[in-house]
Amino acid sequence: VLQSHLIAYLSPDIRDKFRDVLKLAQETGTRQELEIVMLTAKGHTKEFVCSLIWIPAQKLYVCVGHDVTEKKQLERSKQQFI
Repeated sequence: VLQSHLIAYLSPDIRDKFRDVLKLAQETGTRQELEIVMLTAKGHTKEFVCSLIWIPAQKLYVCVGHDVTEKKQLERSKQQFI
């Protein structure tokens, strides 16, 4: 979601963890990764693996997310089968 506040799209239970990771990225200057769940406009959830960095010169975070919803659903299905 370009030029927007990502935190508004996160499920409420992950927001504090996401803020902690943002703070860690800013304090350490290192790339951080975490899994998040986002809410769609239709109220569905999507699971993402996100990689984020803090860019001090521009005073912004860059976050790239990879949708792993289907992969996670497949993993859960396999676990139920076993």
